[in-house]
Amino acid sequence: MDNAETNEPKRAGSGAPAEELAREVYWAALPLSEHQVGAIQTGGWTDLAVGWSELEATLRRDHGSGPLPDDPILEMGSPTKRRFKRFTFSMLRPLMRRYDRITADLALLGLETSQELASARSDTAALTSEVQRLRAEIREAQATWDALRTEFATRLHEHDVRVGTATAELEALTRRMAAGAHPVPPAPGTTAEMPVSAPSTSVMPDAFYWRFEAALRGSPESIKAKLEQYRGLADELRGTAAGSPLWLDLGCGEGQFLSMLRDWGWRVLGMDISPQAVQACVEQGFEAVVGALPDFLASYDGEPPLGMSAIQVVEHLDPSAWLPTLQFARPILAPGGAFVIETINPLNVDALVTWFFGDITHTWPANPETLRVMAGFAGFDRVEIRLMNEDAQGRPQDYALIARNA
Repeated sequence: MDNAETNEPKRAGSGAPAEELAREVYWAALPLSEHQVGAIQTGGWTDLAVGWSELEATLRRDHGSGPLPDDPILEMGSPTKRRFKRFTFSMLRPLMRRYDRITADLALLGLETSQELASARSDTAALTSEVQRLRAEIREAQATWDALRTEFATRLHEHDVRVGTATAELEALTRRMAAGAHPVPPAPGTTAEMPVSAPSTSVMPDAFYWRFEAALRGSPESIKAKLEQYRGLADELRGTAAGSPLWLDLGCGEGQFLSMLRDWGWRVLGMDISPQAVQACVEQGFEAVVGALPDFLASYDGEPPLGMSAIQVVEHLDPSAWLPTLQFARPILAPGGAFVIETINPLNVDALVTWFFGDITHTWPANPETLRVMAGFAGFDRVEIRLMNEDAQGRPQDYALIARNA
């Protein structure tokens, strides 16, 4: 036998006899059975109102019982104890009946409260269901609104495309009628001029300008490094076409970008307003023509190019020529093609002061958002702005607008 168990002193008033005596003196209720305890712990009352109803009925029955109800507690103990308990019970019965009535009324109040709670729970469930239904309707309405907004944006874009295309075609037709004939692209290796409606007049001699541009833009190596940034786009476009697609470089200068494009697997066509620059391209074996924007594009009737570029060109044009250039470029661009316009970033003040105003042939700085809106109006399907050529402070000095045809 365990010593700890045998030597542990018993506390006064503890144990089964003490508990039975306490129940006899205070007439406590008999202990709950294991079944009743399990029912309480597991929520045996499935409805609160049922429990309150049973309690209220029990209390009402006790209140209406006779002076000596058949209570098991009164039959416990010795005859003396039973007589004492019956006598005490009969003496206290009027007070206990009053107490029973009060507890019965409290039970009735609990019953009514539980019924109200059940009703509130039912109302809450109905309200929750209604809220869920409304949320579903709101989600459906939001989805409908999003679809309508998307459709509206699509229709608006289609409208802009139609308006931009019609305007471009009308302008091109007007220019051709004014020229009196439909021009034909020159044969490869020639320097024949494309008709222009309003040739630009340079503010400096052509022979001097190229020396000036070389000094301003940097060495051929630095220019080549900047143009290398378009290798990924050129390869992407060429991967969508069979063979060697055509790239049209507007403002081609003396052909540095044409040379790189040819190395990348493209057939190339250059255009520049300078006869000297075009002649330099022809001497290198490139197909190049003299022309001016936007007239060259308005009268172009050759093979649709898959790629088109205007590198550091738009800042030389009058701002009124920007939108027509984009409008005339889109119809002649091959499906899935891209038009790249690179220019100085006017949001970089140092680049604006140093590079834009440093060239007296520049007309007006092109804000990237201005060209973006114009490209969208001209009907290009996707328009992207790429910031490029950071300065020592990490600020982009140039940007490229890449407008793609559907």
